[in-house]
Amino acid sequence: MRILYLTFNAPPVKNVASFRTEAYLNYLPKEGIEVDVLTRHYGDGDSIGSDFELMKSDAPERLPANTEGPVYYTGFYNYVNHSRFYRATRSLLRVITNLYLVDAYYYGWKKFAIEYFDQHLRHKKYDLIIATFNPLMTFVVAQELSKKYGIPWFAEYRDSFVVESDKNKTLLYKKLVQARALKGASKILVVSEGITDQLQRSLLKKQQHKEIVIIRNGYDELIQPGLHPDDGAVWGQFQELRKHYASVLVHTGTVYQHQNYGFFLDCLKRYNAGNESKIAIVLAGLNKDGMVFNPLLQKDVYLFPKVNTSTALLMQAEADVLILPAWYSNRYTGFIAKVFEFLWFGKHVWSSPAPPKDFAQFISTFPHVQILSDYASFETNMQQLQAHQNKLQNTGAFDKQVLTRKFWMQELANHIRSAVKQ
Repeated sequence: MRILYLTFNAPPVKNVASFRTEAYLNYLPKEGIEVDVLTRHYGDGDSIGSDFELMKSDAPERLPANTEGPVYYTGFYNYVNHSRFYRATRSLLRVITNLYLVDAYYYGWKKFAIEYFDQHLRHKKYDLIIATFNPLMTFVVAQELSKKYGIPWFAEYRDSFVVESDKNKTLLYKKLVQARALKGASKILVVSEGITDQLQRSLLKKQQHKEIVIIRNGYDELIQPGLHPDDGAVWGQFQELRKHYASVLVHTGTVYQHQNYGFFLDCLKRYNAGNESKIAIVLAGLNKDGMVFNPLLQKDVYLFPKVNTSTALLMQAEADVLILPAWYSNRYTGFIAKVFEFLWFGKHVWSSPAPPKDFAQFISTFPHVQILSDYASFETNMQQLQAHQNKLQNTGAFDKQVLTRKFWMQELANHIRSAVKQ
């Protein structure tokens, strides 16, 4: 059995979306499902891992044919730079044009992708195509190939196209565009209940019958904690902090404005003001623009640059507490690999108050997780933690397999086999 995965995120690009592509490549072949990836070429794959805006940059319009898989790279151009009609439009008309063309910013990939498939991949006789948003253009390519070659296809959402902030005309336009993009998809894959809820509210009535399946990301057991050679200086700073503080609370990965990081900052300040055993918070990774200085930069809060995955895992393993600032948005896309990493290690994991319902239900099943309600609960847990010299006490057993990418790729393999049999 063989599937084609259409995505804008694949090795050597290093970002969360690309890690999901790697999961397809690493785990599905073990289930008897060969995977080919069709993606676009990037001029600077390393930079894209730290700057998502670079994903919008042009690549050479024509590239030498790359026929060695399983990842195939095509040329690409930004439609807005090549369409006289688009450049001539203004204001609302431009918005309508953009939506009608289904994410016109990436429209140039359709031509490259279909031509590449026709020339180099059509002979492989794929059993299924899976296309992942963002952008929706991957869905359009999947439709074209499905219709032309009679191959069924799944639509995959790692994020929501229609979001809670979309209102009135914008909401209507995006619903219509999404409906057009989903035409012919036999199943929809998502990574969380939050995206499921958002998607169900945005589907047109004629498409509400489509099956939506949750395939979480999970923790990749193939990546083990260890100091990456490039992260020696950051690791040295982290070790020094551990010597000077009674407890160190750690969050690795991006911090966003919709996360309740303020809860932990307030608790840190109040706790250190009233207790001799001082604590620190380490935020290692990317931070939303502007948040580096306001309000994250304060006493006993340390902002470290993004480190390699193995080093981030080592920090998690060495932390006294791993903190999860809850999201306050239906468009919850942080319920991904980072959360599973935190849960996997069996360390103390503390969430800020009132996380989204689906997220709260999931993490509450693990005995080493605390959903804090207020400062008093933070103080009580911290005092208990330090009284036991930061060792985890009586957490009980928990199912680690449900946290792994291997588990969720096996679930996906079952759905693929079922769809192909039908």
